[in-house]
Amino acid sequence: PAFCIYYIYIYNMANWLDLSNNANCFESMYVKGFVDISGGSLQLRNADNHLLVGGDASFNGGVYLGGKKLVVSDVVESLSFTGTINQLGQDIDGEAENDESGWSVSINGDGTIVAIGAYYNDGTTTGNAGHVRIYQYDSGNDIWNQLGQDIDGDGEAADDESGRSVSINGDGTIVAIGAPYNDGTDLGYEAGHTRIYQYDSGNDIWNQLGNDIDGEDFYDFSGYSVSLNSDGNIVAIGAYNNDGTGEDPMGHVRIYQYDSGNDIWNQLGQDIDGEAAGDWFGYSVSLSSDGTTVAIGAKQNDGTGAGNEGHVRIYQYDSGNDIWNQLGNDIDGEASSDYSGWSVSINGDGSRVAIGAPYNDGTTTSNAGHVRIYQYDSSNDIWNQMGQDIDGEDAKDYSGWSVSISSDGTIVAIGAYKNNGTSDNDAGHVRIYQYDSGNDIWNQLGYDIDGEAVDDYSGSSVSLSSDGSRVAIGAYLNYGTSTDTIWNSGHVRIYELESTKTYVQVSKQIPLQIGTETQRLGYAADISGIVDISGALFTHGDASMNGNLYVSGDVTIDGALSFGSATIAASNIAFSSDISMNDRLFVNVSDVDYSHITGYLTEINYTGTINQLGQDIDGEASIDYSGRSVSINGDGTIVAIGADYNDGTTTSGNYGHVRIYQYDGTDWIKLGQDIDGEADDDQSGQSVSLNSDGTIVAIGAHRNDGTTTNMAGHVRIYQYDSGNDIWNKLGQDIDGEAADDRSGWSVSISSDGTIVAIGAIYNDANGSNAGHVRIYQYDSSNDIWNQLGQDIDGETYGDYTGWSVSLSSDGSRVAIGAPYNDDNGSVAGHVRIYQYDGTDWIKIGQDIDGEASGDQSGYSVSINGDGTIVAIGALYNEGTTTSNAGHTRIYQYDGTDWIKLGQDIDGEATDDQSGYSVSMNSDGTIVAIGAHFNDGTSAYVNSGHVRIYQYDSINDIWNQVGHDIDGEAYYNYSGRSVSMNSDGTTVAIGAYANGGSTGHTRVYELETTTTTTPIYHSIHSDVDSSGTFSADTDLNNTMIVPGNITIVDSSNNSYGAYTVYTDKAATNFFSVGKSASHVFNIVDKDNAGVYMASGSTSFTSTSDARLKTAIEPLEDATDKLMQLKPCTYKWKTQEEADPKKHVGFIAQEVEALFPNLVNENDGTDGSTYKGVATTDMIPYLVQSIQKRQKIIDELKQKIAELQ
Repeated sequence: PAFCIYYIYIYNMANWLDLSNNANCFESMYVKGFVDISGGSLQLRNADNHLLVGGDASFNGGVYLGGKKLVVSDVVESLSFTGTINQLGQDIDGEAENDESGWSVSINGDGTIVAIGAYYNDGTTTGNAGHVRIYQYDSGNDIWNQLGQDIDGDGEAADDESGRSVSINGDGTIVAIGAPYNDGTDLGYEAGHTRIYQYDSGNDIWNQLGNDIDGEDFYDFSGYSVSLNSDGNIVAIGAYNNDGTGEDPMGHVRIYQYDSGNDIWNQLGQDIDGEAAGDWFGYSVSLSSDGTTVAIGAKQNDGTGAGNEGHVRIYQYDSGNDIWNQLGNDIDGEASSDYSGWSVSINGDGSRVAIGAPYNDGTTTSNAGHVRIYQYDSSNDIWNQMGQDIDGEDAKDYSGWSVSISSDGTIVAIGAYKNNGTSDNDAGHVRIYQYDSGNDIWNQLGYDIDGEAVDDYSGSSVSLSSDGSRVAIGAYLNYGTSTDTIWNSGHVRIYELESTKTYVQVSKQIPLQIGTETQRLGYAADISGIVDISGALFTHGDASMNGNLYVSGDVTIDGALSFGSATIAASNIAFSSDISMNDRLFVNVSDVDYSHITGYLTEINYTGTINQLGQDIDGEASIDYSGRSVSINGDGTIVAIGADYNDGTTTSGNYGHVRIYQYDGTDWIKLGQDIDGEADDDQSGQSVSLNSDGTIVAIGAHRNDGTTTNMAGHVRIYQYDSGNDIWNKLGQDIDGEAADDRSGWSVSISSDGTIVAIGAIYNDANGSNAGHVRIYQYDSSNDIWNQLGQDIDGETYGDYTGWSVSLSSDGSRVAIGAPYNDDNGSVAGHVRIYQYDGTDWIKIGQDIDGEASGDQSGYSVSINGDGTIVAIGALYNEGTTTSNAGHTRIYQYDGTDWIKLGQDIDGEATDDQSGYSVSMNSDGTIVAIGAHFNDGTSAYVNSGHVRIYQYDSINDIWNQVGHDIDGEAYYNYSGRSVSMNSDGTTVAIGAYANGGSTGHTRVYELETTTTTTPIYHSIHSDVDSSGTFSADTDLNNTMIVPGNITIVDSSNNSYGAYTVYTDKAATNFFSVGKSASHVFNIVDKDNAGVYMASGSTSFTSTSDARLKTAIEPLEDATDKLMQLKPCTYKWKTQEEADPKKHVGFIAQEVEALFPNLVNENDGTDGSTYKGVATTDMIPYLVQSIQKRQKIIDELKQKIAELQ
């Protein structure tokens, strides 16, 4: 072994280095062998130096890199309480009479979530089944909103008393619930059990974690007390009536740990049994934050000999031996019949414990009760009392009935449930104390928190937040709304102790376990030096890198990634959030294969199988007509359902409501509250439309009276607040223009939920009942809906324009149905499509009229995402042979007109009324069509059905996908409403008359297979955001440019030396290439070829046999050339004073000899004239000269021979 001391500057080690303690090295240390640092620390004092390890490095602790620290601010160092105590939010009242809600209560670490047990609640059917409700605080509105459903299905069975005990974890996402009188599985009567639930915020539901934790034997009452650790993965459960080692009833506690891999709770260590028979050990229980220390109360233990003194024992877990060992001495009660340990609470690190003895007589008075707080002295293995006894105020207060201590053990809340408060008998109260360590005394903070009324028993349960600044108090006999009619419903109140907080800035270094396959940073990463990781990197927070980060594996960052300068060496970077780059992204060809950006083309193929998703979504009550309207979101996981005859919260009729559900993979779970109509007979929910992500919904109430006018109608838009599970209204009511307009008859919202189209079919602006549509846009800054453009009025009276309406995804196009229009015959109907130009709505294309009189085409309408394809239902069309079979037609816009796609999609049989509802997917290739009067398989009259069709563009035909989706029973009218998701794989179908007109909605999924084909886009590694190549660029494939392209010749430094103008049509383009001799060759589909030499400013023709075909010699044209009459001339358009003369030919004379050399040209005034292509005459002249030259050469030869 070797070590470094301060005067050694460089130390070389060829073999291995063993440092059993700390080692300081002020300069460099080079180790070629193995480094083993067992529990010590290794520091480099000079930040510029490196630790170089040639062999392996094994670290039991962390390795701290770069010398920089992760700074975490806003850490509370201390709280100073002002003495003021304020209630937070409303009273949280129990559900029903004799629920005794608040018997148990537990608040999470930051005091924002509270769990409340009502052990006598009757659930849905059974007496005293019990339930637990969890609430979250909305500070903006000062209200407690319920999270998820009532838990345990309102109890498993009658008399379970589920919620007798409850404990919530630190972040409020996991809750343990005791049902001490449950009969278990096969263990016997009242063995008791505990269940643990976890909150799924996406679906607003509490799901059970793991198995039921049943008691050991009958009459154990397991779950009478329960306590979770901060993480929620360890639970302590008290069974005070357990026989223990055979003595009745000794009591015991069991502690379990959650195994997430197998979804099961496994016992940690042995049963912790009571000391003696009749102890009731486990009557109270409390776990430390990490779950390794537990305090257990045995309120009827006899202590040192006197009866029922009670005691508390504290145990610590030894994981090596899987055993719970007692810490320190028994903490016995003060006197006989004190029942010390009735309540118990341990602090975060398990070093302090508060113990309630509600039957202690205090200093003078009977059963005043008291609380004692103890601290563990580990050196002497003993629990020492901190400060004085905290005695109750008066006789029979039973102070200490409940107790809760803060995480640091300096604040304690104490319930005295039978205190008389200011005047009321047994109103109960809670007092809060803070420890003054300097004087070893507990001082009360603020005033007594008294119960609301006589016999409330406020303080029967109490729970403090981690820092002691918030307290939840249960009063299980409170009358709730104070009407004296809901006996013992119980309530919980939450209070905040007003305080000032002192913050301290805490710095922490980031440990990186080098050499492991994956580096996990539990905090945000701030890297200022060089970090080289051989495996993968995963961070839970943001990563800020001012130095270089070298990672050979994958990089996954949950938060934002901020680069100063960084190199990602080899693999993939996966981001959970957006990437923003202010400069160029440089991709090295050596690092990324082929410098490719890869995309994928996914083709969806339907198998023909159609399966229902989840359960039927039934209406609330008879004659609700639930499913009268329906709308599904983009991915098909959220559905809004209108029940326009629902009576709301009153007994008055037809308020109407909308309910929204989310699919959790198995069931449809309701999101938020019912969205009820405003007033009697509003029929809210007649129309409904969800935005793409399902967070915004528009609801039409066509019979609402608006502000003053009868049945003007209105539309309301709501947005979902997932944190509080509530739908909040966006902006004002959008009221109809005038009385009897029935605005809201139809409604359609854009993909982002900011634009809404509203139909008012009885509007009279362009004649009685001509109808109109108005479109509004949301102004989020002012929380108001402003009208976009003009009213879109119907063509004439009686058209009922706006009967149906459908917006494109971006809200810029709208399709409007007027089923009673007479243009193509009486009530043939028509559809018009409009586009917004920034000011007005302009009609595009022709009116799409119905086929024949009485068709009522436009009764339903659906436009695709980009507004180019529209589906139109005509429910009374007679199809090919049958009366009122109905049909649907689909049209595509070609830039001028609407052209029909494929055949008419006719209904199956007479009176089907196919096309009553219609819905199209985003790309317009899939359409769902409702025929609500169809008889299904013939057994059910008017059961209704939906058919789904896919467009075959090659054969221009619509083919049915899968089977008919028939209604459940006769007169269900299934298909009265239909809504398809974006990709056409999910469809929601309303059957408003199902179940005695309660109505229901079913959601179906079309089974598909997908074919994914990679698409490679070859790019260069140095292209900036404007598309400029700043380095040599290889284009492996054709580049089509729908604009201008600028080419810079390397031999010419002038930017933009050559500009080639291309056509926007992809079939008309120039192919550009540069030869080795610095010549640009440009070839198009018409020219044989031209070239521009380097530095030149003009093009020159090229001649290349490789570019030409059918090459033949010219005929002798000398005789014809000799007949041409060259001349001078002036243009008739020339000024007389202009002396300039031109040289050329008369085109008509040339045409008689060489017709191929004369072209027809268009003049600027629209006239035509003939012109001579003199350039094309050059080959003839050359041929003639060559012939003449040949004759001359022959004559010269003869002359030479004669000489």
